[in-house]
Amino acid sequence: ASVTVTPSADLQIAKTTTTGFAVGVIGRYSISVNNTLGSNATVGTYTVSDAFPPGITLAAPLPSGTGWACTGAVGDTSFTCNSSTVMAVGAANPNPITVNVLAAAAAAPSATNTATISGGGEPASNAGNNSSSVTHAVCATNCPDLRLTKTSPASFSVGVNSSYSISVNNTLGGIAT
Repeated sequence: ASVTVTPSADLQIAKTTTTGFAVGVIGRYSISVNNTLGSNATVGTYTVSDAFPPGITLAAPLPSGTGWACTGAVGDTSFTCNSSTVMAVGAANPNPITVNVLAAAAAAPSATNTATISGGGEPASNAGNNSSSVTHAVCATNCPDLRLTKTSPASFSVGVNSSYSISVNNTLGGIAT
């Protein structure tokens, strides 16, 4: 018996954040997409959708990325971004989506957020890897705000040892973790 294999896109998404969030302070997610498992380039528009967990809302600047058309307003609890940038077989869209959010007390002590991708000529049979979640801490009280300062002498001389001074301060006085 013979089997016919139809080449198709296989979209994947990755959502990350570099830090935990603090109530009332802007936090940031980064979303990237790829077609690294696809056997055909993407076709047409693909859409990234994201509905935030309770206590997380959009903040300015709004979601954006080169080649992406995003919807959503400050205070919204979801957004979508569309792109028609072709992703070849094995390639990624080189432009991530940057999403700024604001956490309220309802999001504490942690939040899990999931983004999804659809479209781009991907058949439903390849949709098993079309979501990505990130879980992060949300600090409501006594949040640390660590600041690093590095100083050096006004000038250096060749052949003479010198040193830098590095200091760390918890400017908000919260509990450092």
